[in-house]
Amino acid sequence: MRRLPAVIRIVLLSALVAPAFAQTGRDMVERGQDKKQIGQSQQWLARDQQELQAFQKLLADFLAVTVESEPDQYRSLHSQISAAMKREAQQSKEKAEQAKKELKQSSRELRSERRDVRESREADDDWEDGAEFDRVRDNVQRGDDRRDRKDEKGDLQDVGGRAQRQGAVLAEFSAVNAFDEAEKAEALGRQAALANEFQKLLLADIQWTQAELQEDAAELKEDKRETRQDRRKRRRRDN
Repeated sequence: MRRLPAVIRIVLLSALVAPAFAQTGRDMVERGQDKKQIGQSQQWLARDQQELQAFQKLLADFLAVTVESEPDQYRSLHSQISAAMKREAQQSKEKAEQAKKELKQSSRELRSERRDVRESREADDDWEDGAEFDRVRDNVQRGDDRRDRKDEKGDLQDVGGRAQRQGAVLAEFSAVNAFDEAEKAEALGRQAALANEFQKLLLADIQWTQAELQEDAAELKEDKRETRQDRRKRRRRDN
């Protein structure tokens, strides 16, 4: 049987192995992104827990102060709570921006997975051993990427909505006038309710970050598994 020219053989071989090497490169990038997100979430969690404790102390002091006999102390605590609310609202906006980036990243990963599945199936037309296993594996990976993208959409809605509510609570808390004699009791009650609501939002943010850590750890484990499978697939093709 006449052999194909060397140049043609090289081109055909490159067409077979290029998708596998490209996938391996993407797997490495995804693992690096997962590790970065885990590190960031850990930093957020440590910071948020400390800030929640500080806010709780401020709130306890604020609720214990008497406007009539301690107006200066009231103003000081009110100012400190407003500043803490402003800082937390800004941090939540930053988390929402990060969630947008992660949603875009998940969308890119899903598009890449679809392209890899298509290229893999085209390369498998003349390759039978293990091909069916890899097709199943590719479908599983693509399903994982779809779930990741759905999770990122939920994260964006969650943290984005919380950031908006924090901003609204801050605006109302700052606008309430507790020195108006006619409205003092109602104003103090409203400020206490708003500050308590903000405290609950801080707790919800911590719980969200803890859930993010678990998701990121699961994604890192998943990406490591996919890398091992891609390497096995490439070895089978090379053999």
